[in-house]
Amino acid sequence: MPELNFNIPKPQTGGQSSSRLLKAIGFFAVLELVLLLGILISLNTRKPVATLNQKPYDSAKGRDTAQHLERIGLFNASANAWHEYLDKTPLDNEEQARILFRIGTIRQQAGDYENAVLEYINSSKTAKLDDLDDDITRRIDECLRTIGKFVGANESLAKRTSINGAPSDDVLAEIGPWKITKNEIDSMLEALAERQLGSQSGNFLDENQKKHREAVLKQMTSPENRQRFLQEFITTELLVREARQLKLHESDAVRKELMEAERMILASTLMKQKFAAIQITDSDLKNYYAGNQEAFAIPEAVKLAHIQLKDEKQANEILTEVTAGKDFAELAKAKSGDKATASQAGTINQWLEPQQASGWQQTLVDAAKDLPKNAVVPNVLKSDKGFHIVKVIDKRERSIKPFDDSTKREAHQKLLQEKRMEIQSMLFRELFDKYRVVLHTPSQQ
Repeated sequence: MPELNFNIPKPQTGGQSSSRLLKAIGFFAVLELVLLLGILISLNTRKPVATLNQKPYDSAKGRDTAQHLERIGLFNASANAWHEYLDKTPLDNEEQARILFRIGTIRQQAGDYENAVLEYINSSKTAKLDDLDDDITRRIDECLRTIGKFVGANESLAKRTSINGAPSDDVLAEIGPWKITKNEIDSMLEALAERQLGSQSGNFLDENQKKHREAVLKQMTSPENRQRFLQEFITTELLVREARQLKLHESDAVRKELMEAERMILASTLMKQKFAAIQITDSDLKNYYAGNQEAFAIPEAVKLAHIQLKDEKQANEILTEVTAGKDFAELAKAKSGDKATASQAGTINQWLEPQQASGWQQTLVDAAKDLPKNAVVPNVLKSDKGFHIVKVIDKRERSIKPFDDSTKREAHQKLLQEKRMEIQSMLFRELFDKYRVVLHTPSQQ
C-alpha cells in the first residue's frame, strides 16, 4: 500500500508574481467599494427630477378647486379634492371634522349613500361638533333608510342618542360561549326581509316602496316574530352542530345535495348581479306607457243582478212581473235561489268582463253586454246553475289608465320584466357560444 504524503506543498517558483497579483486584486476591490458608496450617497442626497419641477401644494388653491367642483356639480371630483386638501393641509381636529361632514353632504347629494355614511362617522369620530351632531344623526339615518338598511338606521340612531354612546346589545340566548344578541337576530331578519321582498334592480326605493319595506321589517322584528325566529334559529343551529358532530356532511348523499344547492345559489347570484345593472328612469316609464297603451287598457265590463230559479216556468212568470214594473231587487231577495246574491238584491258584486267571464256567468254576460244600463234581458237564460232573470246594473266602457303613480308602478314592473328577459336571453346566447353548447334533437323512431 503506498504511503500518503500529508505535508503542505511548498510554493512553486514565481511566488512574487502571485503576491503582486493578490495586492492588485485587493486594491481594485477597495476602489470598487469606494465608488459604490459614493454612488449610494449621491442617490440618497439627490432630489428626483419630478420633485424639483413639482410645485408645492397650495392649500388656498386646493380649497378653491374643491369648492368650485362642488358648485358645478362634479361631486366625486369635489370630494376627492377636499380629501387632498385634508391630507396636505395642517388643520386642527375641529376643522377636519367640519370638512369631513361637508364631504359627507357632497357624497349624499351625489347618491353615494354608503360612503356618505362613512364620511359622517369619520367626522363625528374626529371631533365632537355640538352644532352638527343632530344633523349628522339625521343624515346617517336618511342615507341608511334610502338604501333600505332600516335595522342599521335604528341601530345608528340608538347608538348616537343613548346616554353612554353604546347601542343596546341585549343578549337573547346563549349556546355555550356564543351570546346571541338582539342586533344579530334583527340583522338576520332584515336579510330575510330583503330576500322576500326582492331587490329593486337599478333603482333606489321610491317613497311607497320604502314605506312598504319598513312596514314589513317592523312587522318581522316585532317581539313575537323575533322570539319565534330565535327559537327556529336555535333549533336549526343545534341540529346543524349535531349533524356535523356525526359527520353527516361527509356522506356522499349530503355532498351531492350541497353541490346542487351551490349550483342553484351561484346561478341565482349571477342573475341578480346582471339584473342589478338595470336602470329605469321616469322618462323610460313615460315612453313605455306611451308605446304600450294596450297594456294599460281597462276593458269594457258589466255589473249584473240576477234572480236564479230551478223551474223555467216560474222564471218566466217572474220575468213577466219584472217586465210589468215590479221591483227587481225585492223579487231577487224573495225568490232567488242564489243565497250569496239574494241578500244583495241579486247583484253580483264584481265587474264582469266579456273576455274574462267563465262558466254560468259567461252566459249572463254574453246576453247582457250590449244592453244599456238598467235594462233587463228580455228572455230567461239557462245555465248549469238553473234559470236566470238578468238586469244590467252598470256598464264600464273601455278606457286607458291615466299615467299616475299606480300606472308608473305597473309600467315599472312590466319594463323591468322585459329588460330582465333581454339580459337573460343575451347572457344565455353568450354562454352557449362561450362553452360551445350543442343541443341534439333525439331521432324519432
